[in-house]
Amino acid sequence: IELSRRMPVNDRAAAIRWAGESRVVLAGDGELRVRSVRGRGVSRAKLDGGTITIRRRLGGERMRLSASRPRRTLKNLLQEAGVRPWLRSRMPLVFHDEELVWAPGIGVASNFRARGTEPALLFSWNHPGVEPGR
Repeated sequence: IELSRRMPVNDRAAAIRWAGESRVVLAGDGELRVRSVRGRGVSRAKLDGGTITIRRRLGGERMRLSASRPRRTLKNLLQEAGVRPWLRSRMPLVFHDEELVWAPGIGVASNFRARGTEPALLFSWNHPGVEPGR
């Protein structure tokens, strides 16, 4: 079963609570797809007990990609990854409560990364200006 929901068009601060849909349509900005996988992506267990939301970038977000490294600004991570400036404000971000879990072109925060063969979720942003799966 493919469930989907639409994100508001022009409200950058709008957040939608993710309820397990396999597709979230991002009005004018493609769609966020979610697949169940094992051992890669976002650990399902680490998402338990919190609210998962999808929203666009507001500025000031931070993320830790490696447990041995400090948290970095999403702005710097996106610049280093070569994400085009016009896409940065349009991309969907996944949060657990208020913590950034996943960003397109960047990946999964280290403390939410699936290990071994544990059940996980693989997020991908499909947008006309982005390679599939990024």
